[in-house]
Amino acid sequence: MATKRRRLTAVAKPVGKSRQPAKSKPPSLRTALSTMSDDHLLCRDFGHMWRPFQARYIPQRKQYEERLLCQRCKTVRVRLLTNTGAQLGNAYVYPDGYTMSGYGRLSGTDRDAVSFLRVNNGTSIRVTPKEIPTPG
Repeated sequence: MATKRRRLTAVAKPVGKSRQPAKSKPPSLRTALSTMSDDHLLCRDFGHMWRPFQARYIPQRKQYEERLLCQRCKTVRVRLLTNTGAQLGNAYVYPDGYTMSGYGRLSGTDRDAVSFLRVNNGTSIRVTPKEIPTPG
C-alpha cells in the first residue's frame, strides 16, 4: 500500500506584538510581604522546621519517597532517596499565600527586606530586659 506524502509549508508568524496577554507587574516586594502570614515570614527568614510524616518505597524506580512537613507554615517537602539513602532531589508543595508570583528566587537584598519587615511587624517576641537570659 502506497503512502501519500504531504508537503510541508512554512507559516509566517506576524512580527511585532505578541498575542499573549501582557503579564501584570507584581506589586512591590514590601506590599507582597505585608500580605503574608507571620508563619510564612518566619519560614522565609529563618527556614522551615521540617518533621518527617510519611515515607514509602517505590519498587518500579527502586527509590524511597519521604515527605516532611514544616511545623510552622505547613509546606510539604518531598525527598527522593536511592535504596542506599543518597538524596536524588526535592520538590515542594507550598500552602496558599506562601509563594509570590512574579518574583522568582529572592536575592540577598530581598531576604534582608523579609527580615526587616518581620522585625518591624512585631513578629518577634517582645520581652522585658529582666526576661533575657544572660550568658554564663
